[in-house]
Amino acid sequence: MAKAARAVHRRRKGKGAAPLSTKRKLRRSSKLFSRRSSKATKAPVARRPPATPKSPWVVDIVCERKTPPIDRSVLRRLIQSALYSLEHPAPRGIRTRGMLPFPPKSVRIISLSFVGDPKIHELNRSYRKKDKPTDVLSFPTVTPKDYGELAIDEVQYSLGDIVVSLDTAAVQSRRYGWSLGEELIRLLLHGVLHLLGYDHERVDRKDAELMRRIERRLFAKHRELSSSLISKRK
Repeated sequence: MAKAARAVHRRRKGKGAAPLSTKRKLRRSSKLFSRRSSKATKAPVARRPPATPKSPWVVDIVCERKTPPIDRSVLRRLIQSALYSLEHPAPRGIRTRGMLPFPPKSVRIISLSFVGDPKIHELNRSYRKKDKPTDVLSFPTVTPKDYGELAIDEVQYSLGDIVVSLDTAAVQSRRYGWSLGEELIRLLLHGVLHLLGYDHERVDRKDAELMRRIERRLFAKHRELSSSLISKRK
């Protein structure tokens, strides 16, 4: 009994065991290493990124001019992102005076039209009594005076229409020394703010500066979309 115990003790210490061959040593060490590494490092659990909230804004786009070709998906993303930034301003981000009191689950429609100088000249003469072309016009469906009359049970609202002259935008982009995509983004954001009741002409200096400041911050945030706004497809 004592001899058997001593033999077991020697085997545990490795004294009485037969010497291992090199292959067996490598095999045993590789198994030991794989067992330890599998316990130490576990495969990370794949997690889905947080879902982006679905935008309640529907952007209707009409292009009377086929050149330059505008990427409509980028255009919709620009408008929806800008309106989301205005509805959910960051603590140190864009400070606004609030959005229209739309019900949370309502569908909001905004229409964009891209025309030439003759068409926008006609609109500018008819609605603003100015006999010349301009860069952008806004036609709000709802004005600040109508905010209190919005029906809570409505499921669809139209914010208004924005009309942009591609001819004037091209001229101004060369004058300012930046791309046509950047100028279109600036004009669209300008038009969106007009639809929301902001102004820089018929208001005091404080309100005019508020609109300019919001427009600059929105432009800085979305300027990177200018490179993909003009489609490269022919």
